[in-house]
Amino acid sequence: MTALSRHGTALHRRSSEKPVPSIDWFSFVNKVAERLWKRLKMSITSPGYKHSDQDYWRVLVWRQMNNVSIAEAADELNETLIDIARDGRGRKPREPKLLGGKWPRHERMAPNASQVNAFLRRMPPALKSRLVDTIFKAQIDLCLEMGFITKKITVYFDFTKDDYYGKDVFPANTCITNVHDGRGTNKARKHAAMMLSSGSTWLFAGVVLVKRGLAKELYVGTMVQRLVNWGFSIKNVHGDREISTFDVIATLVNKQLPYTGTMKKTIPVKRIVDEFLKGKVHVVVPHALTPHQGSRAASGPVPVHIIMKVDPGKHAKDLRRQLRLGKVTFADARKHVHVFITTSTPPRQKEKLTRWGMRLVQEFKKRWRIETGFRDCESFAPASHARDNNTKTFHVALGMISFNAWMIQRVMCKRLRDVPGTTKRGPTLRRFCRTASKAHVHGKNSTDSSIIGAISSVLATI
Repeated sequence: MTALSRHGTALHRRSSEKPVPSIDWFSFVNKVAERLWKRLKMSITSPGYKHSDQDYWRVLVWRQMNNVSIAEAADELNETLIDIARDGRGRKPREPKLLGGKWPRHERMAPNASQVNAFLRRMPPALKSRLVDTIFKAQIDLCLEMGFITKKITVYFDFTKDDYYGKDVFPANTCITNVHDGRGTNKARKHAAMMLSSGSTWLFAGVVLVKRGLAKELYVGTMVQRLVNWGFSIKNVHGDREISTFDVIATLVNKQLPYTGTMKKTIPVKRIVDEFLKGKVHVVVPHALTPHQGSRAASGPVPVHIIMKVDPGKHAKDLRRQLRLGKVTFADARKHVHVFITTSTPPRQKEKLTRWGMRLVQEFKKRWRIETGFRDCESFAPASHARDNNTKTFHVALGMISFNAWMIQRVMCKRLRDVPGTTKRGPTLRRFCRTASKAHVHGKNSTDSSIIGAISSVLATI
Protein backbone atom coordinates (compact mmCIF):
# COMPACT_ATOMS: atom_id res chain seq x y z
CA MET A 1 0.00 0.00 0.00
CA THR A 2 1.21 3.49 -0.74
CA ALA A 3 1.33 6.38 1.66
CA LEU A 4 -1.68 7.83 -0.14
CA SER A 5 -3.80 4.73 0.24
CA ARG A 6 -2.88 4.41 3.91
CA HIS A 7 -4.15 7.90 4.64
CA GLY A 8 -7.00 7.84 2.12
CA THR A 9 -6.92 8.58 -1.59
CA ALA A 10 -9.06 11.72 -1.41
CA LEU A 11 -7.46 15.08 -0.77
CA HIS A 12 -9.18 16.73 2.17
CA ARG A 13 -8.22 20.31 2.97
CA ARG A 14 -9.24 22.01 6.15
CA SER A 15 -11.73 24.85 5.88
CA SER A 16 -9.06 27.31 7.00
CA GLU A 17 -6.68 26.02 4.27
CA LYS A 18 -9.08 26.43 1.35
CA PRO A 19 -8.51 30.19 0.86
CA VAL A 20 -4.73 29.66 0.96
CA PRO A 21 -3.12 29.48 -2.50
CA SER A 22 -0.50 26.77 -2.94
CA ILE A 23 2.16 25.75 -5.41
CA ASP A 24 2.73 22.30 -6.87
CA TRP A 25 6.38 22.15 -5.79
CA PHE A 26 6.83 18.67 -7.29
CA SER A 27 5.99 19.98 -10.75
CA PHE A 28 7.91 23.24 -10.25
CA VAL A 29 11.18 21.55 -9.29
CA ASN A 30 10.73 18.90 -11.99
CA LYS A 31 10.21 21.56 -14.66
CA VAL A 32 13.27 23.52 -13.52
CA ALA A 33 15.42 20.38 -13.80
CA GLU A 34 13.90 19.43 -17.16
CA ARG A 35 14.51 22.88 -18.65
CA LEU A 36 18.10 22.91 -17.40
CA TRP A 37 18.84 19.53 -19.01
CA LYS A 38 17.33 20.72 -22.29
CA ARG A 39 19.33 23.93 -22.12
CA LEU A 40 22.58 22.04 -21.53
CA LYS A 41 21.60 19.53 -24.24
CA MET A 42 22.69 16.58 -22.20
CA SER A 43 21.20 13.31 -20.98
CA ILE A 44 22.46 11.06 -18.21
CA THR A 45 20.54 7.96 -19.28
CA SER A 46 21.40 6.33 -22.58
CA PRO A 47 18.96 6.45 -25.51
CA GLY A 48 16.53 3.55 -25.62
CA TYR A 49 16.24 3.10 -21.87
CA LYS A 50 12.74 2.86 -20.50
CA HIS A 51 13.12 5.57 -17.85
CA SER A 52 14.26 9.09 -18.69
CA ASP A 53 16.21 11.55 -16.54
CA GLN A 54 12.94 13.10 -15.37
CA ASP A 55 11.68 9.73 -14.08
CA TYR A 56 14.70 9.36 -11.79
CA TRP A 57 14.43 12.97 -10.70
CA ARG A 58 10.77 12.47 -9.73
CA VAL A 59 11.79 9.68 -7.33
CA LEU A 60 14.38 11.96 -5.70
CA VAL A 61 11.83 14.73 -5.25
CA TRP A 62 9.28 12.26 -3.87
CA ARG A 63 11.84 11.01 -1.35
CA GLN A 64 12.68 14.51 -0.22
CA MET A 65 9.13 15.74 0.26
CA ASN A 66 7.72 12.62 1.90
CA ASN A 67 10.51 11.88 4.39
CA VAL A 68 11.19 8.35 3.14
CA SER A 69 14.21 6.47 1.83
CA ILE A 70 14.97 6.11 -1.87
CA ALA A 71 13.68 2.53 -1.88
CA GLU A 72 10.39 3.54 -0.26
CA ALA A 73 10.05 6.57 -2.53
CA ALA A 74 10.58 4.46 -5.66
CA ASP A 75 7.96 1.90 -4.60
CA GLU A 76 5.43 4.48 -3.41
CA LEU A 77 5.75 6.52 -6.59
CA ASN A 78 5.49 3.38 -8.70
CA GLU A 79 2.28 2.26 -6.97
CA THR A 80 0.86 5.78 -7.16
CA LEU A 81 1.49 5.96 -10.91
CA ILE A 82 -0.14 2.56 -11.36
CA ASP A 83 -3.20 3.69 -9.38
CA ILE A 84 -3.46 6.81 -11.54
CA ALA A 85 -3.15 4.75 -14.74
CA ARG A 86 -5.91 2.38 -13.58
CA ASP A 87 -8.20 5.18 -12.43
CA GLY A 88 -11.60 4.90 -14.14
CA ARG A 89 -11.01 1.41 -15.51
CA GLY A 90 -12.99 -0.31 -12.81
CA ARG A 91 -11.84 -3.03 -10.49
CA LYS A 92 -9.24 -5.36 -11.91
CA PRO A 93 -10.43 -8.98 -11.98
CA ARG A 94 -8.71 -11.45 -9.74
CA GLU A 95 -5.75 -13.01 -11.52
CA PRO A 96 -5.34 -16.76 -11.17
CA LYS A 97 -2.05 -18.17 -9.96
CA LEU A 98 0.23 -19.78 -12.48
CA LEU A 99 1.72 -23.25 -12.11
CA GLY A 100 4.39 -23.25 -9.44
CA GLY A 101 2.56 -20.79 -7.20
CA LYS A 102 3.95 -17.64 -8.86
CA TRP A 103 2.01 -14.49 -9.63
CA PRO A 104 2.50 -12.70 -12.95
CA ARG A 105 4.94 -9.80 -12.82
CA HIS A 106 3.74 -6.27 -13.55
CA GLU A 107 5.78 -3.70 -15.39
CA ARG A 108 7.13 -0.89 -13.20
CA MET A 109 6.21 2.68 -14.03
CA ALA A 110 8.98 4.20 -11.88
CA PRO A 111 12.64 3.14 -11.52
CA ASN A 112 13.65 1.11 -8.48
CA ALA A 113 16.11 2.12 -5.78
CA SER A 114 19.15 0.49 -7.43
CA GLN A 115 18.48 2.31 -10.67
CA VAL A 116 18.08 5.65 -8.89
CA ASN A 117 21.34 5.17 -6.99
CA ALA A 118 23.12 4.31 -10.24
CA PHE A 119 21.62 7.43 -11.81
CA LEU A 120 23.06 9.55 -8.98
CA ARG A 121 26.50 8.00 -9.45
CA ARG A 122 26.43 8.73 -13.19
CA MET A 123 25.37 12.35 -12.69
CA PRO A 124 28.48 14.56 -13.09
CA PRO A 125 29.41 16.62 -10.01
CA ALA A 126 29.30 19.82 -12.08
CA LEU A 127 25.71 19.06 -13.12
CA LYS A 128 24.66 18.42 -9.52
CA SER A 129 26.07 21.77 -8.48
CA ARG A 130 24.54 23.55 -11.48
CA LEU A 131 21.16 21.95 -10.84
CA VAL A 132 21.13 22.95 -7.16
CA ASP A 133 22.13 26.55 -7.92
CA THR A 134 19.47 26.78 -10.64
CA ILE A 135 16.69 25.59 -8.31
CA PHE A 136 17.85 27.96 -5.57
CA LYS A 137 17.76 30.88 -7.99
CA ALA A 138 14.36 29.83 -9.38
CA GLN A 139 12.86 29.81 -5.88
CA ILE A 140 14.39 33.19 -5.04
CA ASP A 141 13.24 34.68 -8.36
CA LEU A 142 9.76 33.37 -7.66
CA CYS A 143 9.72 35.20 -4.31
CA LEU A 144 10.86 38.37 -6.06
CA GLU A 145 8.12 38.04 -8.69
CA MET A 146 5.48 37.58 -5.99
CA GLY A 147 6.81 40.41 -3.84
CA PHE A 148 7.76 38.25 -0.84
CA ILE A 149 11.32 39.60 -0.73
CA THR A 150 13.09 42.72 -1.98
CA LYS A 151 16.50 43.35 -3.47
CA LYS A 152 17.81 44.58 -0.08
CA ILE A 153 18.74 41.55 2.00
CA THR A 154 20.72 40.39 5.00
CA VAL A 155 22.96 37.33 4.58
CA TYR A 156 23.61 34.63 7.21
CA PHE A 157 26.54 32.18 7.11
CA ASP A 158 26.97 29.08 9.21
CA PHE A 159 28.21 25.48 9.16
CA THR A 160 26.36 22.21 9.47
CA LYS A 161 28.03 18.83 9.87
CA ASP A 162 27.25 15.23 9.04
CA ASP A 163 29.03 12.79 11.36
CA TYR A 164 31.20 10.24 9.56
CA TYR A 165 32.01 6.74 10.85
CA GLY A 166 33.84 5.18 7.90
CA LYS A 167 37.52 4.64 7.11
CA ASP A 168 37.80 6.88 4.05
CA VAL A 169 39.46 9.80 5.84
CA PHE A 170 42.11 12.44 5.23
CA PRO A 171 44.38 12.57 3.23
CA ALA A 172 42.59 10.18 0.84
CA ASN A 173 39.35 12.12 1.34
CA THR A 174 39.95 15.83 1.86
CA CYS A 175 36.28 16.46 2.67
CA ILE A 176 36.38 14.51 5.96
CA THR A 177 37.36 16.99 8.65
CA ASN A 178 37.97 16.80 12.38
CA VAL A 179 35.22 17.84 14.81
CA HIS A 180 35.06 18.01 18.59
CA ASP A 181 31.35 17.38 19.21
CA GLY A 182 30.58 14.36 17.01
CA ARG A 183 28.22 11.67 18.21
CA GLY A 184 30.61 8.79 18.77
CA THR A 185 33.15 10.06 16.25
CA ASN A 186 35.57 12.91 15.70
CA LYS A 187 35.15 12.91 11.89
CA ALA A 188 32.46 14.63 9.84
CA ARG A 189 31.61 16.30 6.57
CA LYS A 190 31.02 20.01 7.04
CA HIS A 191 28.89 22.17 4.77
CA ALA A 192 28.95 25.96 4.65
CA ALA A 193 25.48 27.32 3.96
CA MET A 194 24.23 30.77 3.03
CA MET A 195 20.78 32.13 3.83
CA LEU A 196 19.24 35.41 2.74
CA SER A 197 16.70 37.31 4.80
CA SER A 198 14.32 40.01 3.64
CA GLY A 199 11.63 41.24 5.99
CA SER A 200 9.85 38.26 7.51
CA THR A 201 11.13 35.81 4.87
CA TRP A 202 14.35 33.82 4.93
CA LEU A 203 15.54 31.29 2.35
CA PHE A 204 18.64 29.19 1.76
CA ALA A 205 20.61 30.50 -1.20
CA GLY A 206 23.64 28.19 -1.44
CA VAL A 207 25.63 25.38 0.13
CA VAL A 208 29.28 24.29 -0.29
CA LEU A 209 31.12 21.22 0.98
CA VAL A 210 34.09 22.36 3.05
CA LYS A 211 37.44 20.82 2.14
CA ARG A 212 40.28 20.50 4.56
CA GLY A 213 42.81 23.26 3.99
CA LEU A 214 40.42 25.39 1.92
CA ALA A 215 40.34 28.97 3.21
CA LYS A 216 36.98 30.19 4.51
CA GLU A 217 37.24 33.50 2.69
CA LEU A 218 37.25 31.72 -0.68
CA TYR A 219 33.80 30.17 -0.48
CA VAL A 220 32.33 32.99 1.63
CA GLY A 221 33.47 35.54 -0.94
CA THR A 222 32.32 33.39 -3.86
CA MET A 223 28.85 32.77 -2.43
CA VAL A 224 28.32 36.42 -1.52
CA GLN A 225 29.50 37.53 -4.96
CA ARG A 226 26.88 35.26 -6.51
CA LEU A 227 24.12 37.19 -4.72
CA VAL A 228 25.65 40.46 -5.90
CA ASN A 229 25.68 39.15 -9.47
CA TRP A 230 21.99 38.27 -9.07
CA GLY A 231 21.31 41.94 -8.42
CA PHE A 232 20.91 41.96 -4.62
CA SER A 233 22.02 44.79 -2.36
CA ILE A 234 23.46 43.31 0.84
CA LYS A 235 22.78 45.35 3.97
CA ASN A 236 24.87 43.19 6.29
CA VAL A 237 26.56 39.80 6.51
CA HIS A 238 26.21 37.86 9.77
CA GLY A 239 28.38 34.97 10.95
CA ASP A 240 29.42 33.20 14.13
CA ARG A 241 32.88 33.01 15.72
CA GLU A 242 34.08 30.45 13.15
CA ILE A 243 33.42 32.96 10.36
CA SER A 244 34.81 36.02 12.17
CA THR A 245 38.42 35.75 10.99
CA PHE A 246 40.68 38.49 9.63
CA ASP A 247 40.73 37.00 6.12
CA VAL A 248 36.92 36.73 5.87
CA ILE A 249 36.30 40.20 7.27
CA ALA A 250 39.00 41.76 5.08
CA THR A 251 37.56 40.02 2.00
CA LEU A 252 34.10 41.42 2.71
CA VAL A 253 35.52 44.88 3.40
CA ASN A 254 37.29 44.78 0.04
CA LYS A 255 33.89 44.05 -1.53
CA GLN A 256 32.42 46.99 0.46
CA LEU A 257 30.08 44.70 2.37
CA PRO A 258 29.49 45.32 6.10
CA TYR A 259 29.93 42.40 8.49
CA THR A 260 28.62 41.71 12.00
CA GLY A 261 29.39 38.59 13.98
CA THR A 262 30.42 37.09 17.28
CA MET A 263 34.11 37.23 18.11
CA LYS A 264 36.53 34.88 19.82
CA LYS A 265 38.11 36.30 22.96
CA THR A 266 41.66 36.57 21.75
CA ILE A 267 44.33 38.26 23.88
CA PRO A 268 43.64 41.79 22.48
CA VAL A 269 39.89 41.25 22.89
CA LYS A 270 40.34 40.04 26.48
CA ARG A 271 42.15 43.28 27.28
CA ILE A 272 39.20 45.27 25.94
CA VAL A 273 36.73 43.17 27.93
CA ASP A 274 38.78 43.67 31.12
CA GLU A 275 38.77 47.43 30.52
CA PHE A 276 35.01 47.25 30.11
CA LEU A 277 34.66 45.32 33.38
CA LYS A 278 36.79 47.95 35.12
CA GLY A 279 34.47 50.65 33.80
CA LYS A 280 37.17 52.40 31.77
CA VAL A 281 35.50 51.93 28.34
CA HIS A 282 31.91 51.94 27.10
CA VAL A 283 29.90 49.17 25.44
CA VAL A 284 31.15 50.03 21.93
CA VAL A 285 34.92 50.38 21.44
CA PRO A 286 36.78 51.16 18.17
CA HIS A 287 39.40 48.58 17.32
CA ALA A 288 41.60 47.45 14.42
CA LEU A 289 42.15 43.91 13.16
CA THR A 290 45.73 43.46 12.06
CA PRO A 291 46.96 40.73 9.69
CA HIS A 292 49.17 38.01 11.08
CA GLN A 293 51.87 35.91 9.47
CA GLY A 294 49.42 33.36 8.06
CA SER A 295 46.90 35.89 6.68
CA ARG A 296 46.00 35.45 3.02
CA ALA A 297 43.86 38.52 2.37
CA ALA A 298 45.70 41.38 0.71
CA SER A 299 44.75 44.07 3.19
CA GLY A 300 46.23 46.20 5.92
CA PRO A 301 44.65 46.77 9.34
CA VAL A 302 40.84 46.67 9.16
CA PRO A 303 39.00 49.24 11.32
CA VAL A 304 36.17 47.63 13.29
CA HIS A 305 34.08 48.22 16.40
CA ILE A 306 33.90 45.81 19.33
CA ILE A 307 30.46 45.55 20.95
CA MET A 308 30.11 43.97 24.40
CA LYS A 309 26.86 42.74 25.88
CA VAL A 310 26.33 41.14 29.27
CA ASP A 311 24.23 37.97 29.71
CA PRO A 312 20.45 38.50 29.77
CA GLY A 313 19.28 39.09 33.33
CA LYS A 314 22.68 40.44 34.42
CA HIS A 315 24.07 43.97 34.57
CA ALA A 316 27.58 45.26 34.05
CA LYS A 317 27.46 47.19 37.31
CA ASP A 318 26.74 43.95 39.23
CA LEU A 319 29.80 42.27 37.69
CA ARG A 320 31.95 45.26 38.54
CA ARG A 321 30.73 45.24 42.13
CA GLN A 322 31.52 41.53 42.48
CA LEU A 323 35.02 42.18 41.06
CA ARG A 324 35.66 44.94 43.57
CA LEU A 325 34.54 42.69 46.42
CA GLY A 326 36.70 39.83 45.16
CA LYS A 327 33.76 37.43 44.74
CA VAL A 328 34.66 36.63 41.11
CA THR A 329 37.82 36.77 39.03
CA PHE A 330 38.25 38.46 35.69
CA ALA A 331 38.33 35.05 34.00
CA ASP A 332 34.91 34.20 35.48
CA ALA A 333 33.48 37.64 34.75
CA ARG A 334 34.54 37.42 31.08
CA LYS A 335 32.30 34.38 30.62
CA HIS A 336 29.25 36.61 31.16
CA VAL A 337 30.28 39.11 28.48
CA HIS A 338 29.45 38.39 24.83
CA VAL A 339 31.71 40.03 22.27
CA PHE A 340 30.57 41.12 18.80
CA ILE A 341 32.53 42.68 15.97
CA THR A 342 31.18 44.87 13.18
CA THR A 343 32.50 46.81 10.20
CA SER A 344 29.30 48.82 9.76
CA THR A 345 29.62 52.60 9.59
CA PRO A 346 29.09 54.07 13.08
CA PRO A 347 27.14 57.28 13.79
CA ARG A 348 29.10 60.52 13.96
CA GLN A 349 27.83 61.44 17.43
CA LYS A 350 29.61 59.43 20.12
CA GLU A 351 26.57 59.52 22.40
CA LYS A 352 24.70 57.41 19.84
CA LEU A 353 27.30 54.62 19.71
CA THR A 354 25.74 52.52 22.48
CA ARG A 355 22.26 52.57 20.98
CA TRP A 356 23.72 51.85 17.53
CA GLY A 357 25.69 48.86 18.85
CA MET A 358 22.72 47.39 20.74
CA ARG A 359 20.58 47.72 17.63
CA LEU A 360 23.14 45.72 15.63
CA VAL A 361 23.22 43.04 18.34
CA GLN A 362 19.43 42.85 18.34
CA GLU A 363 19.43 42.40 14.58
CA PHE A 364 22.15 39.78 14.86
CA LYS A 365 19.84 37.57 16.96
CA LYS A 366 17.92 36.74 13.78
CA ARG A 367 20.97 34.76 12.61
CA TRP A 368 19.46 31.85 14.56
CA ARG A 369 17.12 31.44 11.60
CA ILE A 370 19.83 29.50 9.79
CA GLU A 371 20.43 27.32 12.88
CA THR A 372 16.76 26.32 13.06
CA GLY A 373 16.79 25.93 9.28
CA PHE A 374 19.45 23.21 9.55
CA ARG A 375 17.32 21.36 12.08
CA ASP A 376 14.21 21.58 9.89
CA CYS A 377 16.12 20.40 6.80
CA GLU A 378 17.03 17.18 8.60
CA SER A 379 13.31 16.49 9.12
CA PHE A 380 12.47 16.40 5.42
CA ALA A 381 14.26 13.16 4.54
CA PRO A 382 16.30 10.47 6.31
CA ALA A 383 20.08 10.67 6.20
CA SER A 384 21.63 9.50 2.97
CA HIS A 385 24.06 6.55 3.05
CA ALA A 386 25.86 7.66 -0.12
CA ARG A 387 29.65 7.42 0.03
CA ASP A 388 30.33 10.00 -2.67
CA ASN A 389 31.00 13.51 -1.35
CA ASN A 390 29.11 15.24 -4.17
CA THR A 391 26.07 13.02 -3.70
CA LYS A 392 26.01 13.76 0.04
CA THR A 393 26.12 17.49 -0.68
CA PHE A 394 23.40 17.03 -3.29
CA HIS A 395 21.05 15.47 -0.70
CA VAL A 396 21.84 18.24 1.81
CA ALA A 397 20.96 20.84 -0.83
CA LEU A 398 17.68 19.07 -1.65
CA GLY A 399 16.72 19.39 2.02
CA MET A 400 17.36 23.13 1.86
CA ILE A 401 15.31 23.39 -1.34
CA SER A 402 12.41 21.66 0.42
CA PHE A 403 12.80 24.04 3.35
CA ASN A 404 12.51 26.99 0.95
CA ALA A 405 9.30 25.55 -0.47
CA TRP A 406 7.83 25.28 3.02
CA MET A 407 8.86 28.84 3.89
CA ILE A 408 7.28 30.24 0.71
CA GLN A 409 4.03 28.45 1.55
CA ARG A 410 4.10 29.98 5.03
CA VAL A 411 4.64 33.45 3.55
CA MET A 412 1.54 33.04 1.41
CA CYS A 413 -0.40 32.21 4.57
CA LYS A 414 0.93 35.27 6.41
CA ARG A 415 -0.43 37.57 3.71
CA LEU A 416 -4.02 36.35 4.02
CA ARG A 417 -6.76 38.50 5.51
CA ASP A 418 -9.91 37.59 7.43
CA VAL A 419 -8.63 34.11 8.28
CA PRO A 420 -7.83 32.48 11.66
CA GLY A 421 -4.50 33.33 13.24
CA THR A 422 -3.42 29.68 13.16
CA THR A 423 -3.72 29.68 9.38
CA LYS A 424 -1.52 32.78 9.07
CA ARG A 425 1.28 30.92 10.82
CA GLY A 426 1.22 28.41 8.00
CA PRO A 427 1.23 24.62 7.97
CA THR A 428 3.57 22.52 10.05
CA LEU A 429 6.39 20.80 8.23
CA ARG A 430 4.71 17.37 8.26
CA ARG A 431 1.36 18.83 7.21
CA PHE A 432 3.01 20.71 4.36
CA CYS A 433 4.76 17.59 3.01
CA ARG A 434 1.64 15.43 3.22
CA THR A 435 -0.61 18.04 1.61
CA ALA A 436 1.92 18.89 -1.10
CA SER A 437 2.30 15.24 -2.17
CA LYS A 438 -1.45 14.63 -2.29
CA ALA A 439 -2.12 17.85 -4.17
CA HIS A 440 0.53 16.89 -6.72
CA VAL A 441 -0.98 13.45 -7.32
CA HIS A 442 -4.57 14.66 -7.59
CA GLY A 443 -3.74 17.92 -9.39
CA LYS A 444 -5.88 19.98 -7.01
CA ASN A 445 -3.82 23.06 -6.22
CA SER A 446 -5.61 26.31 -5.51
CA THR A 447 -3.06 28.27 -7.53
CA ASP A 448 -4.36 31.68 -8.57
CA SER A 449 -3.49 33.53 -11.77
CA SER A 450 -0.81 35.70 -10.16
CA ILE A 451 1.15 32.66 -8.96
CA ILE A 452 0.79 30.95 -12.33
CA GLY A 453 2.09 34.09 -14.05
CA ALA A 454 5.04 34.34 -11.66
CA ILE A 455 5.97 30.68 -12.21
CA SER A 456 5.78 31.09 -15.98
CA SER A 457 7.97 34.18 -15.83
CA VAL A 458 10.61 32.37 -13.74
CA LEU A 459 10.65 29.24 -15.88
CA ALA A 460 11.06 31.35 -19.02
CA THR A 461 14.43 32.60 -17.75
CA ILE A 462 15.93 29.11 -17.27
